[in-house]
Amino acid sequence: GLGFSFVYTHSKMIDDRGGYQDSYNLRAARSISTDDSPEHVVVSAMYALPVGKGKRLGGNWPTALSSIVGNWQLNAIVTVTSGFPLGITAANVAGLYNALERPNIVGDVAAVSNGRSITQWFNTAAFQQPAPFTFGNAGRNLSAIRDDGNKNVDSSLFKEIPWGEARRFELRGEFFNFFNRPQFSAPGTTLGTGSFGIVSAQRNSPRQVQLALKIIF
Repeated sequence: GLGFSFVYTHSKMIDDRGGYQDSYNLRAARSISTDDSPEHVVVSAMYALPVGKGKRLGGNWPTALSSIVGNWQLNAIVTVTSGFPLGITAANVAGLYNALERPNIVGDVAAVSNGRSITQWFNTAAFQQPAPFTFGNAGRNLSAIRDDGNKNVDSSLFKEIPWGEARRFELRGEFFNFFNRPQFSAPGTTLGTGSFGIVSAQRNSPRQVQLALKIIF
């Protein structure tokens, strides 16, 4: 009555597409992809409780009692993934008809003294506005700072009620984002703005509960 699966994927994606700081040197935009998410773990499990008619526990119970206590099944899906890398921009002062400008990196971008929070997702002091008519030295995307990854648990509880020889009811309680964990949206990534390094929104939905009755015949 127990089944489970475990899937782990490690990957790395590099490309040179996206906003170009130097339109005359597109290769300079080569970096970790905006869609790069190197770690993916998905674990799913189901457990049919060994209680009720024909099961290890309660096999000889009266039909009414077995119908109430027996035939329960627990299910869960756990998903954990890395966040996507952030691309930081600055005021465009190069004057070369370029689409955008990157800042200069002058420190450790991931070093936040009091720990990462929604009011300071990364080290904003590690970035500096380039001088007029120059390009910044920051890459298009920075693998050291990423938006919030996905850490989610969905679960369900099923109850089967036999009805005759080939028919049965199935009561289903399904819980999405079971632990009600928020997944934050990306922080502000434009140097010099009031939202720089600050998370101001939630990406996922709060816990949702769904109840259903399924008739199988």
